[in-house]
Amino acid sequence: MIQAESEQSRLSIPLPPKEFMKLVSGDRPDLDTHFEEVGRELVRWLRAFDLVGPDVTFLDIGCGCGRIARVLACEPLRAYVGFDRHPEMIRWCQEEITSRAPHFQFHCFGVKSAYWKLDGHQGSIDVSGFRFPFRDCEFDTCLASSVFTHMPLAEVDHYLSELHRVLRPGGRLFASIFCSRKEPCVQEANYYHDRSEFIRTVERHGFAWSLPGPEGYGDDHNWYLLTRPRT
Repeated sequence: MIQAESEQSRLSIPLPPKEFMKLVSGDRPDLDTHFEEVGRELVRWLRAFDLVGPDVTFLDIGCGCGRIARVLACEPLRAYVGFDRHPEMIRWCQEEITSRAPHFQFHCFGVKSAYWKLDGHQGSIDVSGFRFPFRDCEFDTCLASSVFTHMPLAEVDHYLSELHRVLRPGGRLFASIFCSRKEPCVQEANYYHDRSEFIRTVERHGFAWSLPGPEGYGDDHNWYLLTRPRT
């Protein structure tokens, strides 16, 4: 922890503009502190499950303004790729993170999302036709932090298909969802899934899964660790 923070200081990666952090973390009085603490906590989870390391090629889906990337830049990764639908956030990451950590690459893809109601970017690419522009079996670890929380299950289904394709056998996906106690529902840009339906979708794509944290409902993130089997 101390070593990582020291390294981040050496890299001198600034905090993103507040308007970006608000879109990622919400408008709150402790915005700067919360933004950094959540990033560090998620990286602690990634370390705990051996999802980072010097031989790991890492894909961060919905990377936003680099909340995770700022901390991961202190980790020994072979390569990092992040993508998001918000062009200004990606531009900021390229200018402030890639310039300091060249093995960190960021891309913008204008995928349609319910989140446009909050960020104003409607996008032009239908999720159902979006093929990740990466090779088969390219990544060891994929992260979908607060991505499936803003997608209907049909879109989650498509992303799981693509994630299974780009993960190496034995590779793992760490992803969060919102769960509903009753029927699946949507509130603004938040999608609350039926847990059993989500798990059936995961298994249909050939993933083994575990729920490393407690089950939650409503706005509690449920973190799933999905593994593409080696055979």
